[in-house]
Amino acid sequence: MENIKTSNYALVMAVALLVMTFASCGGGGSSGGSGGSDNNDSIEMAMDKPISSVGVITSFGSVVVNGVHYNSDSSKISIDGVDGTENGLTIGMEVKILGRLSEDEAEGEADSIEYNPHIRGVIETIDLVALRFVVLGQTIITDELTNFEGFEFSELKVGDRVEVSAQMDEDGNWIAGFVELEDGIDTLMHIRSEITNLNLENSSFTAGDLTIDFSLAEIKNAPEGGLINGLKVKVESDALPMDGVLLATEIKVETEFDDSNSDDGRHYHIEGTITVFDSSTVFTVNGQSVMTNSTTRYIQGDENSLELGIKIKVKGIRDQDSVLVAEQIYINKPGVLKMKGAVEAVDVPAGTLTLLGVAINVNDQTHFKDHSSHDNKRLSLDDFVIGDGIELKGFVQSDGTILAKKIERESFSGESHEDEELELIGFVSSVEQPTFVINDVTITTSEETEFEGLDDELLTQEQFFSLLEEDTYVKVEGSLDDAGGFIAAEAELKNIDSASSDNTDDSGDTDGSGDSGDSGDSRGNSGRVELEGVIDTFTSASEFTVNGHGVVTAGATRFKNGNETDLAVGVSVEIKGFLMEDGIVSATRIEIEH
Repeated sequence: MENIKTSNYALVMAVALLVMTFASCGGGGSSGGSGGSDNNDSIEMAMDKPISSVGVITSFGSVVVNGVHYNSDSSKISIDGVDGTENGLTIGMEVKILGRLSEDEAEGEADSIEYNPHIRGVIETIDLVALRFVVLGQTIITDELTNFEGFEFSELKVGDRVEVSAQMDEDGNWIAGFVELEDGIDTLMHIRSEITNLNLENSSFTAGDLTIDFSLAEIKNAPEGGLINGLKVKVESDALPMDGVLLATEIKVETEFDDSNSDDGRHYHIEGTITVFDSSTVFTVNGQSVMTNSTTRYIQGDENSLELGIKIKVKGIRDQDSVLVAEQIYINKPGVLKMKGAVEAVDVPAGTLTLLGVAINVNDQTHFKDHSSHDNKRLSLDDFVIGDGIELKGFVQSDGTILAKKIERESFSGESHEDEELELIGFVSSVEQPTFVINDVTITTSEETEFEGLDDELLTQEQFFSLLEEDTYVKVEGSLDDAGGFIAAEAELKNIDSASSDNTDDSGDTDGSGDSGDSGDSRGNSGRVELEGVIDTFTSASEFTVNGHGVVTAGATRFKNGNETDLAVGVSVEIKGFLMEDGIVSATRIEIEH
């Protein structure tokens, strides 16, 4: 939004200066070219604040990182150590930018943009409950901002090769901003890490829980004296880890971009998780020590919001001890609200679009992604039109308005979309049977509405409303009536833990083998699962696999849009159920997608 406002301001000033130039020359006619040039120079925005920025790309139209719009026309762009272009960058990638900022720090010129994927390798296990997977012994966590490039989490299979851009959390796991499936032709894998527990006698060190054996590796760019603890390295291997040990073929010491000149007034912007927390005034983010003081400004919270494990963005200047003194901290709140439907209005100056009658705010932290036929990589608010099918995730701000963290355009206005049903997930603010309100949207139910409880059990309308109260977390699907009211086809009670995929239950790992084992209750219940995909193997209606994950049904399994006789290889299904301890999904409901 700041980019748009600045451009409009520049246009107004240019016209005003042009008018003054004409007036000083006596009106019309051809004025001197030099006068026009001088006026253009006078309104050019100065970019004189040196900046080092590390963060995730949220949108384009310039490269937007940490809320700043960076012009990349003359940038040197590096992608995994190779010269690249902006076309090789996408939403969710963590990049490092060196450049210069405008006085208000809303815009910048990027001299260099560097993208280095953190992990590239083969998926070893998948956790359908917590929406995590493991590559090279590293646990990859996904959340509402993870950009799966051209696919969904449920389509991942054990054995898939992936590229991951991520940031480390307080437990040593990786929170993925970007995940891409690779074709599998290149067998080389890598992980970027900091050397810890270096053992020169055994030629080993650790990267998280993974032990790196470099006894046969080629060492590149090592300082005089060789490898030492604390060095950041890229570890390459052509084999999967065995018993937690990765046999490296190459260790390359990576030099950080040169931002060490503390005398140039350099500004620093960083994004990441608080991994070390001493107090609200001293903590660590993305490997950088941070200090706050009485002048630190907070957005979406205050100093009391700071704690171990939360994601934030920090802007400031380093002191003589290389500690980042925070001038501003943006607190990244979870996107617990979800809305899906058609755009009803767009107000670019106000920074809002309207969905289901509610004005949704966007800002320079909002992620934009276009899945429509337009596939607009530079999608921004002013590209949306009435009728566009969108899906957004966000949260309620302190003033009661909704801020979108991520907006995905699913279809362009006038296009049909495979799933055009309206969807709304959020907290109930008021109840008056047969209606209730979520996010200022009134939901009307009837005897036609299908009601579900927390365990996917069917409820009557009376039972559902007896469990409904203020702040109950609910998901509804439906359509609009002729008057624009939301008519619920389905209403489901949800657990707030399902709002975030950062689930601490790690017991849902599955090897994807499809081995159903014993279908009895002795397997235990590990957590709720929603799995969408295509049946790829089929033993019977009570035993099959979806995207490589074993599924079993029972007499209590409910079917929608069909029954068990419709199940077969190639059929698309949406499954709700529980992940058993042996990694098999026990289906409570199966919706057949025709």
